[in-house]
Amino acid sequence: MVGETGFEPATLWSQTRCATRLRYSPTKRGQLNQKLGSLSIGLKDFLDLDYKVPQHEGMDLHRIPQPLLVALALGLGVLLIFFLQKPHSVCDSQYEVFKETQKGSLYPQRVKNSVKPPLYPRLVEACKVGNSPGACFELFRFYRKLTRDLLAAPNECLVEFGDKPEIKKPISEGIQLMVMLAWGDQTPTPLNKHGWLEASDLATFCSLRANYLKMFGEEAFRNSMRATFGLLPAEYKVFQAGACVNCDNQKKASEALGFEEAWKLSLFSVKCDQYR
Repeated sequence: MVGETGFEPATLWSQTRCATRLRYSPTKRGQLNQKLGSLSIGLKDFLDLDYKVPQHEGMDLHRIPQPLLVALALGLGVLLIFFLQKPHSVCDSQYEVFKETQKGSLYPQRVKNSVKPPLYPRLVEACKVGNSPGACFELFRFYRKLTRDLLAAPNECLVEFGDKPEIKKPISEGIQLMVMLAWGDQTPTPLNKHGWLEASDLATFCSLRANYLKMFGEEAFRNSMRATFGLLPAEYKVFQAGACVNCDNQKKASEALGFEEAWKLSLFSVKCDQYR
């Protein structure tokens, strides 16, 4: 209001003289709009965007500042990863520990700028070719370390470990290979069903069997025995002029003996209580 003290001096002059200062009292709403306008200009300068306030209600993505869109996208991505990612369990941690102990033997190992393949496949091949205590010594030592490392994990984790092909293969393959080595080239007698395997080797076999049962159960183990009996020869190979004449139709233990008799004569029937 003209003449109000505090904004301009009280009116002393004639109205014919032009006033050059504020001629009215600003309302509170006007002061607020002025401050918001200043803030909007400052934010625009900070973002360096040609941003215009939409003149209508509703969301228009083209009018949202790009830095804000990027921040929203990143935040949504982090939330999706958090909710979709499988929680890291105790068994996951135990498996990582197991992998560390088996690097170089069962898992590849990085050495400087190269990666060394696991040793296990070569140990199996050497044992099969040599078929003797010396040829299989390193492989059996590997099996002993494998079973010790598995024993360090909680029993409830062994089922999850069994789903790992890197673990399932040596356990299954080790049992089958040791049974075949003990069986030999034809059906053994009850007195020589252990073949050339020694007491320490039988203890290794029993450890492999115990781990298999924990991981896969009795039914899977029984099916594994049936598959193995289908590989065990029930008769010698016959050679004539350097060629095997019965290799294609050589009788196997599963058909020549049946399950129960093949079990009695095989390493599967070993009394593991004696080798613990």
